[in-house]
Amino acid sequence: MFGMASPPRSFLLLYNRRSGALAVQEFSGPDSRARALRERFREERARTDKDLEVVVVTAETLDEVKNTHGRYFMTTEDLTQRAIKSGFIRGQGSLA
Repeated sequence: MFGMASPPRSFLLLYNRRSGALAVQEFSGPDSRARALRERFREERARTDKDLEVVVVTAETLDEVKNTHGRYFMTTEDLTQRAIKSGFIRGQGSLA
């Protein structure tokens, strides 16, 4: 299916855009994607926070997910610094 040596796993990511909090749940086995998607839909129906992203990614390893979907694994400080370096936002200096 993916040309992978081992069966793919699916990872459910629950990411809060405001706080940067991340929860990861791993699903393995032949029906891993279907189970992860069922859990995603359950989470989406139950969520009350509009800043919560619910994502399913299929890959061989969590490290692969970190490489392809790295922003979910960055702190809010990391994201801010990346945005400053890219010119997307300007650094405002100290707030003190």
